[in-house]
Parts: sequence; C-alpha cells; structure tokens
Amino acid sequence: MTTTNFSQLLRVALDDLREGRRSLACRMQKVAVATNDAVTRETFRTLITRSNEEANILGQMLGDPDGKPNLWANGIMDDALRDVASTAQGRVRDVAVIGAIRKFLAADIVSLETAIALDQYEGAAKNQALNAFRQQARDTDHLLRERLAELTRSLAGE
Repeated sequence: MTTTNFSQLLRVALDDLREGRRSLACRMQKVAVATNDAVTRETFRTLITRSNEEANILGQMLGDPDGKPNLWANGIMDDALRDVASTAQGRVRDVAVIGAIRKFLAADIVSLETAIALDQYEGAAKNQALNAFRQQARDTDHLLRERLAELTRSLAGE
C-alpha cells in the first residue's frame, strides 16, 4: 500500500515507534546484564520497562496488534549486541553499549518528533503521550551522556 496522506503516515510512524520499542525490550536484557556500571545497568533496565509500557500505549493508539519490523531499531540493537560480544567486560564495554543505546535514543527522538508533527493534523489526541515519550527519551539520553563522560574520565587512569 502506498502512503498518500498525513493520517496514513502517522500510522506508519506510530507503528515504527511501537516496533522499535518491542525490538529494544526484547533484546536489551542481554545488553543490561553485560553492563558493569550499576547506574547504566539500572538505566537500561528502566528503559526496558518503559519500552514495554510505551509499546502497549502505541498499540492501543493503533488498535492493531501486529506491525512491521523496525529496521533502524533492529540495526542499532544488532550493533549493541555486537558490542557486548566483541568488547571486554568492564568500562570499555559499558562505553560501547552506551554509545549504541544513545544512537537508539537519538533516532527515537527524531521519530517521535515526526509523529508529534503529524499528529497535529489528527487533532493532537496522541500528542500528550508522544511528548511524554520524547521527554523520557531525552532524559535517558542526558543521563547516559553523563555516564559516558564519567566512565571515559575514569579510563584515563588505566
């Protein structure tokens, strides 16, 4: 089917957001348990819980239980899992996976902003939830950026 209007494009965007969250929630546990830094590990676990909750909300918005795989989310999660497999456990691995998950969050924020803009044409019924998702993604990114700085400062001493 060819998308021809903003309403259809919004559905595609919401489905993409939902499937991204499903991908993260399904695969992130392996990343979280491989993380040495307690703050980062807890942040990742919170992100898993929040992704499951947000996927359910997006599913309710769509009224459709199934979607198409999210290519960018799956690719980023592949990258994070490759970092887990190919990087020695400790701060270096933590920095690598923080980078991968921040890529997810950056792409997610942009996708949310697209959905928020499209939702204006739908009467902004979903905007409150989408804005809350965006703020939570920004807050998580900010926390991980701080952890990244802290962990790399401590690497200088190795």
